Amino acid sequence: MAVAKLRNVRLIFPRMWSPNENGKYLCGVLVAKDSPAYAELMRAIKEAWTAGRQKFGGTSFCENPTLAQIFNRAYIKSDGGLDSKGNPVPEYYSGSIGFTANARKPVAVIDVTGAPVQEGDARVYDGQLANVSMDISPVCKGNNPCIGRYLRTVMVLSGGEKIDTGFSDNVSAVDEWADEIQPGADAFGEVPF
Repeated sequence: MAVAKLRNVRLIFPRMWSPNENGKYLCGVLVAKDSPAYAELMRAIKEAWTAGRQKFGGTSFCENPTLAQIFNRAYIKSDGGLDSKGNPVPEYYSGSIGFTANARKPVAVIDVTGAPVQEGDARVYDGQLANVSMDISPVCKGNNPCIGRYLRTVMVLSGGEKIDTGFSDNVSAVDEWADEIQPGADAFGEVPF
């Protein structure tokens, strides 16, 4: 298993506090192809690939893989490519690769001061800049050996242009209800005398 510490990457579909229908906590990560984070990811994948050759043999993890073979085994999408269903990868992948990393328990998320970041914090959105730490290792899903990516921790940074992923949960509640917010009202909408 290799640990990858990816700095200045972008989050998409950050679901690190509540499990999905499969009981997993997850987050999509976009990594610019020209960034140090890309080199760090490829270093960790190479280490996991070597371990996969030892664990599962050369049929699944060949000796000199192409980038396409690596991306396929690691379930990584690349700009200009196709997703697992044969659809074009979204435009927001431009110049980047992307993948989902998951965990079996809530992920520790902090800000740059070390303070915990809680679910619903407006600082966490699709496109948010972050540092992401993960374990990368060879695993077998059913009869399919692959490279697994498991979230360890996330540090939310400031900045990062919001990405419209096409899902409604990318909308801020404050923006959505701006015309109905009542400054000075209590939690039930009653304005004190």
